[in-house]
Amino acid sequence: MVRSIYVLCFITLAAGLVHGAYDMEYFVNDVTSGIHNQDRFEQEIGVNYCMKTLISATEFIWDLFQQSTPEDRKSVQNITLTIEDMKGEAYTNTSNNEIHVSAGYILSYPAADVEGQRNEMNGVIYHQLTHDLWDIVEDGYEEQEISKAGKETQEKQQTYKENKKKDAKALFLIQQGVSKNLFPRLLPATTSKQAWEILKIEFKGSEKVISIKLQSLWREFDNLLMKDTESIQVFFTKVSGIVNQIKCYGDTIPDKKIVEKTLRSLPPKYDHVAAAIEESKDLSTLSLHELIGSLEAHEKRINRSTEQSVEQAFQSKAPRGLVEGIADYVRMKSGFIPSQWAQPGVGDRWDQGYDVTARFLEYLESLRNGFVTELNKKMRLGYSDDDFVQLLGKNVGQLWTEYKLRYAKR
Repeated sequence: MVRSIYVLCFITLAAGLVHGAYDMEYFVNDVTSGIHNQDRFEQEIGVNYCMKTLISATEFIWDLFQQSTPEDRKSVQNITLTIEDMKGEAYTNTSNNEIHVSAGYILSYPAADVEGQRNEMNGVIYHQLTHDLWDIVEDGYEEQEISKAGKETQEKQQTYKENKKKDAKALFLIQQGVSKNLFPRLLPATTSKQAWEILKIEFKGSEKVISIKLQSLWREFDNLLMKDTESIQVFFTKVSGIVNQIKCYGDTIPDKKIVEKTLRSLPPKYDHVAAAIEESKDLSTLSLHELIGSLEAHEKRINRSTEQSVEQAFQSKAPRGLVEGIADYVRMKSGFIPSQWAQPGVGDRWDQGYDVTARFLEYLESLRNGFVTELNKKMRLGYSDDDFVQLLGKNVGQLWTEYKLRYAKR
């Protein structure tokens, strides 16, 4: 049981927070486990897979829009992907750089069609991430040798054989659960116990190393403060990550201390709600989930008006359909599109959005190589329909008519 907790703790940390390319922080939260049997998501796709997709999608988007330097990109320090039980398919909260995906939607593909599930998951991540990155937007068995005289009883021999099989299976599972970089270090291990000892030293170290790591973790815990631009969920993920590491190295930390630390670390805009919680609640009995629930409810009230104003400003810069179309254009270029997507030439308006507009942008890209990238650069300064004239010599209405005529003849 202790081994399981330690391995689970390590895997959670490894999957929950990663510093990817260009010092970007990525968080993946699967909050569906145990809900309507939706722990299927971790079994069939998993947070590790999603994390890798986030990183590769980030690099793909930057490369597609020729954003090779930090100055070329939107300023984003972290991206949070949450897999949850919700209606619809997915949405992005660009003010907090959060992507929310419906596990039910992804798992609507048959369980046997893992490729289909992952293809759709990839497509959703590429689409939604564009909104955030785009400029607008320890026992083993005891080894036992059989003597040459063969005096061991059949029972002992049978037990030995069974233990060997179990150990081989355990070793296999350990090898399968580590990263490619760590796997070579396990090659000298011939038993699961040996492999386990290697992992313990690798991730925990000697007693002296553990002591040093704990000092560092407690210092990090004490100094952690929530940034004004962070969401409650992202900050609590960081707190939980440090707390889980402290527990993994053998120290204990009561919930009360975590609650008090969280309240002390909030930015000024939460001062009144923190004061209300401290006065009305017994912090020694207040659960972490109850605290986070209260803080998130307050956060939603703050963000409601902010998001509305951001949305209005956003729409004033560019048609919403064009924004969604560019996001789906990125998805199309990545290759992760479903079979039911609109075919070229389909649609009623150029800014209808999503796959319809993505196909139109693909056509415009064929007229001028790099058109979408150049349009993106212009939109950083503010959108205008005249951008199409400047880049292609025709207004967008003419271009849409010619696009429709071209595919109508086929």
